[in-house]
Amino acid sequence: MASNRPLPGDLTVTGMDQASMYAWMANVTDLVNELQTDHAANKLVVDELATDHATTKATVDAARTAIIELSDDHDTNQTHMTNLKTLVNNMRTYLTGDRLFSGNPALLIDTNFDVKTGGACVVSIDGVLATVAASANADTGTTKTIPAAQWGVFLVTGAANGALTATWAAASAGYANEAAAIAALPAAPASGAPVGYVTVQAHATAGFTAGTDALQTGTGGSISPDTNYYNLADALSTITATVSTSSESALGAADPGAGPATLSNTTGPATLANSTALTLLRS
Repeated sequence: MASNRPLPGDLTVTGMDQASMYAWMANVTDLVNELQTDHAANKLVVDELATDHATTKATVDAARTAIIELSDDHDTNQTHMTNLKTLVNNMRTYLTGDRLFSGNPALLIDTNFDVKTGGACVVSIDGVLATVAASANADTGTTKTIPAAQWGVFLVTGAANGALTATWAAASAGYANEAAAIAALPAAPASGAPVGYVTVQAHATAGFTAGTDALQTGTGGSISPDTNYYNLADALSTITATVSTSSESALGAADPGAGPATLSNTTGPATLANSTALTLLRS
């Protein structure tokens, strides 16, 4: 009968004879070879992922730069839109308000102390058109005073019945120069369409009193040395908004072009064929 006893030259490890040990070592060798092959495959995948990471980082960096630039451009466009909104609202207020509709009032002196239209014009009052005839008078009154050498200003408005009204700026101290007087133009009276305004400088020493002292070129009292007539469609500067001229900048972020490559080693490591190779054989 065959003996199960180890042969004289056999190596034994807990009952493992030389033949079993040889088979076990062969399986371990196959396993190591498979792991080495899988390591190579894994290295290819890792190398590709490293390359793709660099490409992806360039894409992300370019996208971040573009987002920052777009954010800046958004702020610029927001400023433009705010300005445009203000401008449109100004224009709406002007077009729907009481205003000079057409014609040139051609304001000028009327009989020394007052002002009149040199030509006919049309005003819009609450959306209804009315004609102000040539030579319509705007009475400057008799109470307004301007200190010596100072400036005053009054607004001229037309009404639905074609009459003109002169409304003086309220400051009793007057204004140091014409620009300051113009900046202080009074508001138009109710249902009055501004057609222009007149600036008046008082006599250098005697001052000015409306209805007593004549406008420039007139006769009577201490005559104004400088009287100026302004015919304006938007006398009260209702349309004040301006649109900023700076446009959004061109994007500096470049398109990186190629995106990350498709992995050519997507199958990954193989399933080990010798996963049971380390099972010990016992007698």
